[in-house]
Amino acid sequence: MLPLQRYSRTVDNSPYERVLPGKTAPVFPYTMAEIGLENYSHFVLTPFANTMLTDFAKEALVGEALGKDENTDVLCLSYSTPDIAGHEFGPYSLELEDIYLRLDKELELLFSTLDKEVGKKNYLVFLTADHAVVPVPQQLVDARLPGGYLDVDSLTEVANTLLVKKYGEKLIRKEKNLNLYFNRDKIKSLGLDLPAIQDEVAEWFRTNPMVQTAVSAHVMDAGITLNTWGEMIANGYTKERSGDVIMILKPGLISRSEDSKDAHQGTTHGSAFNYDTHVPLLWYGNRLKPASVVRPICITDISATLVHFMELQRPASMTGTPIEELLRK
Repeated sequence: MLPLQRYSRTVDNSPYERVLPGKTAPVFPYTMAEIGLENYSHFVLTPFANTMLTDFAKEALVGEALGKDENTDVLCLSYSTPDIAGHEFGPYSLELEDIYLRLDKELELLFSTLDKEVGKKNYLVFLTADHAVVPVPQQLVDARLPGGYLDVDSLTEVANTLLVKKYGEKLIRKEKNLNLYFNRDKIKSLGLDLPAIQDEVAEWFRTNPMVQTAVSAHVMDAGITLNTWGEMIANGYTKERSGDVIMILKPGLISRSEDSKDAHQGTTHGSAFNYDTHVPLLWYGNRLKPASVVRPICITDISATLVHFMELQRPASMTGTPIEELLRK
């Protein structure tokens, strides 16, 4: 969008970025003729996907007459291209900086449409993200910073081998997103104690120097007080879907089951560390006064704040705390 010298990132052909099919190097320009030929799934990697979403939002505002009567309307948008492109190129890439600069233009257009259709003082916008991202681990390694890769699949196989030696059977059914799912039917048939097996496996993983912590499901079910990292796991734990043991890797580490060149390019998210959990939260409109808030705020505080703005009763299970700075007259 801008001349190269106007970007803060000046390296275009970075070894830490994935090369998209149709390209020979991760460099500008990117055209749909190259990356989208017979593969429209790559469209979401481009800033034009954000443009399409803005166009849909504008049509919804007009077509549904949002904000035109006394009833509150809610329009939720997810500009997901920065997330998807971030996986491919990493947060320090020229590609991602360009996407955010273009997204800024999309937001300007969206707010202008809101001003026109609803009125400058008649709407409230909040903008945030569900997560951030770790820098490309290979980039961290090359800079001699904490980071790297751990083959959790292989580590799980080692754990299963030890379980076979002790109990005669593999007891870990699969690993998914650092969740270990046990074969509970097998454990029951062997007359074994499920919480004890969970604790045994969790303790074994905690002995690995590349693992920050591992927590047993029964500990979270019981509501036992945990340390900071354990509490972060517990906040995302769901009894019906989470694993029997959930772990967090050390800072800068991600799970990889192969050692190819592609595996050392791009990045991911999902840890409890600041680079993953610290995201912006911006509020705009509704006669809000300019202010900055630097204290920790949880994502659940957003809904707790919105019910006050909309003068609704708090749902029984709501756990968030209203952001008082926004409610001051």
